[in-house]
Amino acid sequence: MNEKYNIVAVGAGAGGLQCSVHAASRGARCALIDRMGVGGECLHYGCIPTKAMAQSIDTYRLVKKAPDLGIDVGKHIRSNFSGIMARQKKVVNENVDRIHKGLLAMKIDFYKGTGLLISPNKVRVKLSNPQSVEEREFVLEAQNIVLGTGSSPNRLSISGSNLPGVLTNREIFSLEHLPKSMVVIGCGYIGVEFAAIFANMGTSVRMLEKEEFLMGFDRKIAQALRHDLEEKEGIKVEIGVDVFEIQQTETGHYNVIYERDGQERSAQGEVVLMATGRTPDTAELFEGDMGITMDGPAIAVNEYLETSVRGIYAAGDVLNGAMTAFTAGTEGEVVAENCLGRRVSVDYSALPRCVFTFPPYACVGLNEEEANSIEGLDYGIAEYLFSSIVMAKIINREEGFTRLIYEKGSGKILGGHILGPQSSELIGELTLAVHQGITVKELASLLHFHPSLAEGLQRAGRVGWLMEDMGK
Repeated sequence: MNEKYNIVAVGAGAGGLQCSVHAASRGARCALIDRMGVGGECLHYGCIPTKAMAQSIDTYRLVKKAPDLGIDVGKHIRSNFSGIMARQKKVVNENVDRIHKGLLAMKIDFYKGTGLLISPNKVRVKLSNPQSVEEREFVLEAQNIVLGTGSSPNRLSISGSNLPGVLTNREIFSLEHLPKSMVVIGCGYIGVEFAAIFANMGTSVRMLEKEEFLMGFDRKIAQALRHDLEEKEGIKVEIGVDVFEIQQTETGHYNVIYERDGQERSAQGEVVLMATGRTPDTAELFEGDMGITMDGPAIAVNEYLETSVRGIYAAGDVLNGAMTAFTAGTEGEVVAENCLGRRVSVDYSALPRCVFTFPPYACVGLNEEEANSIEGLDYGIAEYLFSSIVMAKIINREEGFTRLIYEKGSGKILGGHILGPQSSELIGELTLAVHQGITVKELASLLHFHPSLAEGLQRAGRVGWLMEDMGK
């Protein structure tokens, strides 16, 4: 078997998948290779299953407040861990089936297995479940090769990090029962989302972080979210810790040993979730030295996402970038364009981020700390509470606020932050505002339907416009 393609993508996550679909819709013959299956980390262990679980919890929280809306639901409302886990698996499987049907319709070949780059235009495929010995291993030839093998979760290099109850975002979906207690190492968005989900199901959660809670996000909103997690969800958060060992106790639980303020301390849990970052999956991608320039474990590319070897491109988590599925998908589409002879690049100027907590937090552009660090930038901040929005009262979700960072004088919106209901949907408008350089006056002047949650964005714009007019 020696098939020839226009594009072979090693990795069928968002980057490789979107590249193949985009190119195939324009007449290219494409193939995908992935040992995990189609959809990558996002579909199997990331965005999709976690958000499915978050939706279940959000519904549970809403039902508990149903009496406030005149709905009698009885006194015995509870979350069902088995049911929640079954639903997220159902959502994942339905999306896998949908993708396979799409690939078949577009005549994109998918090979479940590993892909090893053996030359600038050849990939050796080793199938996971071959139908015969002859089919087990073969070579694909391509005019262009796209590297999109994603990333893997990190484990701290400490004693006990590989004990059976020490989980990452992958193993946690194999839990068969709800743990009574959990220690989460890492307060980035992955750790925070899982902490919020499990705490709402009744797990006692403790979080440990060396640096900052939600580092890289707006400090005011991060602090507000941390306060909610601690005061409303009962999650204990400790910052400034140095974890150096994990021990399994006689009862089968785990002791996480760490140092804080010069003192040795411990946190115990039935399971431990290690949410300590991710590393690009490139270690087993090349046979020998292919001459591809690397950026540490990541693959170095130019503005067109082409590597140092002509005809070989990269997209997604293998790059030293955002490590988000939607970014990878856009990069994949750009790679497809460049493989087809065009020269386009990705516009990263307005990159939204979301944390699916309760309420969720979404942001785009500069936060206050970043704005403050830019020399010569005179900026203003405009805020508006969800509790002042009629629709928030109607849906009985009044927590949170919108925060705009804008340039004084011009009024140009530089950043937008939303802590509140449907923030992951609302952030699209602020992403467009940041990308297009819209001013607070223009946002305030744009007609918004009443009543709607989006009115909060308009009114935050009005606050900024008023401050501009008053010279504040």
